[in-house]
Amino acid sequence: MQQRSNPSFERLITSISTNFINLDSHEIDRGIEHTLKLIGEYAGVDRCYVFKFSSDMSNLTNTHEWCAPGVASQKERLALFPVSKIPYQMERLMRFETVYIPCVDEMPAPVAREKDLFKSLNILSLILVPMKLRNKLIGFIGFDAIRYQRQWSEHVISLLSFVGEIFVNALERKRIEEELERSHEHLEQRVKERTMELARVNIRLQNEIQEHQRTGQALKERNDYIQDLMDSAKSVALYRLKRGRSHGAAYDDDAEVVFVSPSIIDIVGNTDPLNFKTWFDNIHEDDVERVIQANKASLEDGKVFNEVFRINNIVRGEWRWLDVLSVPTVDHDGNAVYFNGFISDVTEKMRVEEFLRSLIDANPESLMLINPGGMVLDANLTASRWLDRPMNVLVGSCLYDLMDPDRAQRLKDQVNEVILTRGGVQIIEDAHGKHLETHICPIFDLEGRLAQLAIFSLDRTRQRQAVNAMKATEQELRALSLRLMNAEENERKRISQELHDSIGQYLSAIKYRTENIINDLEQGKSVDTRESLNGIIPIIQSTIDEAYKICMSLRPTILDDLGIIETLTWHCGEHNKIYRHIQVHQDFRVCEDDIEPKLKINIFRIVQEALNNAVKHSRATRVDVGLKKESGMLVLIIRDNGVGLDEGTTDSPAAAHKGCGISSMKERTKLNGGTFSLTSEKGRYTMITAGWPCP
Repeated sequence: MQQRSNPSFERLITSISTNFINLDSHEIDRGIEHTLKLIGEYAGVDRCYVFKFSSDMSNLTNTHEWCAPGVASQKERLALFPVSKIPYQMERLMRFETVYIPCVDEMPAPVAREKDLFKSLNILSLILVPMKLRNKLIGFIGFDAIRYQRQWSEHVISLLSFVGEIFVNALERKRIEEELERSHEHLEQRVKERTMELARVNIRLQNEIQEHQRTGQALKERNDYIQDLMDSAKSVALYRLKRGRSHGAAYDDDAEVVFVSPSIIDIVGNTDPLNFKTWFDNIHEDDVERVIQANKASLEDGKVFNEVFRINNIVRGEWRWLDVLSVPTVDHDGNAVYFNGFISDVTEKMRVEEFLRSLIDANPESLMLINPGGMVLDANLTASRWLDRPMNVLVGSCLYDLMDPDRAQRLKDQVNEVILTRGGVQIIEDAHGKHLETHICPIFDLEGRLAQLAIFSLDRTRQRQAVNAMKATEQELRALSLRLMNAEENERKRISQELHDSIGQYLSAIKYRTENIINDLEQGKSVDTRESLNGIIPIIQSTIDEAYKICMSLRPTILDDLGIIETLTWHCGEHNKIYRHIQVHQDFRVCEDDIEPKLKINIFRIVQEALNNAVKHSRATRVDVGLKKESGMLVLIIRDNGVGLDEGTTDSPAAAHKGCGISSMKERTKLNGGTFSLTSEKGRYTMITAGWPCP
């Protein structure tokens, strides 16, 4: 069926054809880029491009490209693309067939590798049309759909084929015209030079005779000087190579060494320096592929070879770092003929750089370098961990994209302030679960322009926690001091009351009885003095007992005489006698010698205070007091079956309102290097646990 005429298509074809007919060879590249834009916009594609094959058909290069607004360019990424990665497409292109893939996601399993490649480039649909010259494939022209899948009509495919032919003819015309231009310029230059040379020849011949001897001497002196430099150089070797015939090899195996410094033996560890093939036999396996590719580019394309790599120096018996720079000298056809260069041993420099890098990576603070746009240029391992990004992802990413929007905006505002003021700023913030002090400092180049910004983030979490802990401790100490003062005053009041109520009463009774006896004797009354005095003795004994009881409550002498185990046993027994509604059960599984002397009074006071609290607050019927050795610790456990506390920690309001009891127990434990805990379940129990390391 005859295809319907399309006026816009025909006008586009006519415009493209006319444009290339009138283009000068120097404008062909610009014309191709413009044409890609025209056909890309006509076809509604996201990317339109031209690829050309290398001379050996092993690689492709994206020579021309047009991208729709908002679509990223792939030209640099695909500057040297191996054809081995797209075997299916190459097979069809080699048969001069159009490759049309309307949906990349539906590509079959046998071409999964190509499918993954296209998806990595965000391609949803594509067309590749071969470009051939004299029945030889030289490249292809293609369309990519990036934002959504596309299906293109025969018009578009025909347009691509037609434009491909125009491009081939234009590029071939450009090549021929450039070669003709170079040849013409070369010929004109040679004629001009020859004419001028003939005009100067007579004068030069006369001068040459006079200068010959002087030149010969100067040349000898210069050669001697250069030779002395090469002989004295220990870490640098100069060389000149003449290219051999092995154009497709990884190295130019039959390259001729025109000259080389003697230091090459010590630098490379090669005892046969005139055999170029052996220079790089022992390159490190991690570097060899990179060196091969760079060497190929130098041999095939005449590019400067400049690589730093490791080599096993057999003479020294160690791996050494080499910095090799080789500049090709090309003939009129652009083919490299000679290579002049030097090899420098940079091992010490690399070691210093590695050492400095290890110091930077070992730094517990985050260090980053960004450009003014926010791209991360370098970072240390701490920054990588805090941002939760591997180093190869972090470097090259936009720092703002790795943060939550609010923090990213704050950081961006601070960076803009640094750019405007050309001065550093400081930020205090909470991020990554840390309290951070961040400094942003500008870095200027030699011309005073802002080149980079350094971001140092210091973790001040511990300092803030320490300050908060100090404040809390200060408040706690003040409260404890106040409670201790109140407790001291209450204790004085209690002792005063006990002295008044007991000993004071007994002494008053003794005084009264004694006065009565004296009065009776003075009045001449018949008094049985012995019987009267015997009546006073029980009162005196009660006074002594009451004084002993008060002394024991202040500090039991039994503690110093018999030890803590007997003291606790006595105290628990006395408690059972006084408070019959609460039974205290003992479980002591330690020896007296297992307990340090300084702990004994503290253990007694903790048990004393805990039993007092049980009587006053717990409404318990049973209290268990245990002391044992466990996992290298001396452990004291006091548990009652009372009503429990409203809160389960020593810092709770319910625990704190009961005075200094719990706080004093806690302080007594910690002042002797121990640990203290209080757990409670309302309506069931309260348990105090204190532990100290065993000596």
